[in-house]
Amino acid sequence: MAVVPNSSPVLAASPLSKLARHSDLLFAALLILIVAMLIIPLPEWILDTMLVINIAGAASILLTALYTTEPLQFSIFPSLL
Repeated sequence: MAVVPNSSPVLAASPLSKLARHSDLLFAALLILIVAMLIIPLPEWILDTMLVINIAGAASILLTALYTTEPLQFSIFPSLL
């Protein structure tokens, strides 16, 4: 009886795992994007949308902090950021 070595199919890597391998490039691109947004004038609707996302995120962090009854429930905070 012959044994075929390593006959399992190779699964394709997910896009998130590809990004995780190149996190330094992702960080550099994000930093360049932030600086470009400070220099290039953005349309009002983009600024409004980003402001709404910022306020919603801040409100969710605030409500999470206010409604925790035990310190152990607040352990989600670092991943929430």
